[in-house]
Amino acid sequence: TGFGREAVAEFNRLGIVVDLAHANDAAFYETLALSKKPVEFSHGAVFGLTPHWRCLTDDMLKALAANGGVIGIAVYPGFVAREPENQTLGRFVDHVEYVCDKVGDDHVGFGSDYDGMGDLVPVLPSYAEMPRLTQLLLDRGFSEESVLKFWGGNFLRVMRKAAVGQ
Repeated sequence: TGFGREAVAEFNRLGIVVDLAHANDAAFYETLALSKKPVEFSHGAVFGLTPHWRCLTDDMLKALAANGGVIGIAVYPGFVAREPENQTLGRFVDHVEYVCDKVGDDHVGFGSDYDGMGDLVPVLPSYAEMPRLTQLLLDRGFSEESVLKFWGGNFLRVMRKAAVGQ
């Protein structure tokens, strides 16, 4: 909408990161075309592994990366896999690996979505288990540098680039 276009421009002016996690496909691409700053997709996953409307296609991942943005892989079971038996932490890491293979480790992070699940048990049930995720990433061959990017470095980069005067 016109208001949406004005909002993107104002967010850019004020140094506010635009979040596309709940945008439809048309709004996603139009926002990327309009934004002069990197954007984020704060909590979702990849369509190539889980065909869910809240997951990004390969073309969307490429467009997000071209913008300098980042996707936060969410622990929401339905984003990680359709089948309950595959809604595991290992499958979560598959999503991280998929993004890295498609667009590089500069464009992936973690975007929990802990507050949006109701009674569902997330694939990483609590913050106390986060060291387990780090170890699994290292066991899969990710470098410590990449893991630090996933744990917040990439989101911090986007916030710095979105800041006023950047």
